[in-house]
Amino acid sequence: MNNINGIYQIPCIVNGISMNFIFDTGASDVSISLKEANYLIENAKLKKEDILSKVNYRVASGEIIEGTKIIIKNLQIGNIKLQNVEASIIHEQKAPLLLGQSAIGRIGKYSIEGNKLILENSPKSNQVLDEKYGFKNIKFDTHISEFENLSKIGEANGIIYYLYKARDEDLFKLFDIKFYGIMLGFKNNKLEQINLRRQYKQPISEPNNIPALEDFKNIIFSFSSIIGKPDIRNDEEMNYTWFNLKTMLNAKVTIKKIETDDLVNGKMIIETNVLFSKKIERKIKDF
Repeated sequence: MNNINGIYQIPCIVNGISMNFIFDTGASDVSISLKEANYLIENAKLKKEDILSKVNYRVASGEIIEGTKIIIKNLQIGNIKLQNVEASIIHEQKAPLLLGQSAIGRIGKYSIEGNKLILENSPKSNQVLDEKYGFKNIKFDTHISEFENLSKIGEANGIIYYLYKARDEDLFKLFDIKFYGIMLGFKNNKLEQINLRRQYKQPISEPNNIPALEDFKNIIFSFSSIIGKPDIRNDEEMNYTWFNLKTMLNAKVTIKKIETDDLVNGKMIIETNVLFSKKIERKIKDF
């Protein structure tokens, strides 16, 4: 890295294009300026499907500036290659290029010696799904006798489902978003599925202000920054799936029902589901 007045600048390769970034552990995302973004687009290094959504950022001065969320398909730091890195385009021609936590958080342990960045571990990938083999401290294949406060709610495809009234409130949190229910699925008395659920009531009269969708976008962005781009992505139906060798993850949003007497006072019931499951031979539509 180059040490310029106490600021470390590190060479990286973004979708095949060399760029120099400020190594910024305080920045949440990798960010590039409008100038670099236009160059990537003009050279077909940033495509339409890589552009996610418009966002606003508050900078150190307190000013709100406009930006665009993107996914960088390939980001190389030294000999470390990261795929599907969440990043931001700052809508200013001369905005600094920042290497933030969406990349730094995936390179593992590191140290800085002089002007050298020493990487100690390989980057994170969807191998994390297999390493977790469950959700937080809930592990697949755990016998049903190890759980308390289970209430049976149904059965499908040989799996018996229970509502889990966990005492640990931290189990209901995912990326700082609180879920209201956990459903566990057992097959032959061994845990096979963990389903986090949250319902939202949304006034039909406020179609442009939908907290459920904003929370869901944050969930997808957060998963993508840790385990990469979904293996199955359906933006229209808000349904995303990641696979690894032993486990899989599915996140989706559905409109459960509409409660209305008229279009002014009516409400939509929107449900967000995040499902951690053992990888089994079953189609997504069966979940």
